[in-house]
Amino acid sequence: LGHLAYDRPDLAGVPRVLTGVSWGGKLAAAYAATFPADFQAVALLYPGLYSRLQPSWWQQWRLAWAGAMGWGHVTLPIPLNEPEWFTDSPRWQDFMHRDELALMRVSIDFLRANLRLSQRIEASAATIAVPVLMMLAGRDEIIDNRRNRAWFQRLATPRKQLIEYPEARHTLEFEPDPDRFIDELIAWLRETV
Repeated sequence: LGHLAYDRPDLAGVPRVLTGVSWGGKLAAAYAATFPADFQAVALLYPGLYSRLQPSWWQQWRLAWAGAMGWGHVTLPIPLNEPEWFTDSPRWQDFMHRDELALMRVSIDFLRANLRLSQRIEASAATIAVPVLMMLAGRDEIIDNRRNRAWFQRLATPRKQLIEYPEARHTLEFEPDPDRFIDELIAWLRETV
């Protein structure tokens, strides 16, 4: 992101907040731990730091073997294809069923990289010193909220805020009243940066 200072001089001095949504939350946490000076704050929205769907040791071995055989480019279906896991809203479930751009498959290399990233997540909490917001959906069947909360408690920063939506499914913006979550995100941004 350092190139922004050169490409967009009009952004000099504007606070940068790294935001990670769902699986992107795992990537954002790892990035923030690796490059802490790049951001003034981190917002993790129903982050996929820890998933309820974990590969067994046998599946992990098979992924390693497939990678060693040079099959990393081969794609596999994502086991998250039930719109009901993401939202209770019939409107958004229908949208997800019809979404032609939805990611339905990932490569073996992606799955292997995700396993390596998962190993880095454990240590990342101790190195993130900027303010952090974490927003969790209480009825999330994809994310392991218990483990996410434990990770959140280990954060090095004293400036952290956890907001939970007990009745929400995974995708907060697909909730009946997404304005609440958006308003709380904006309020945190205003207070923090």
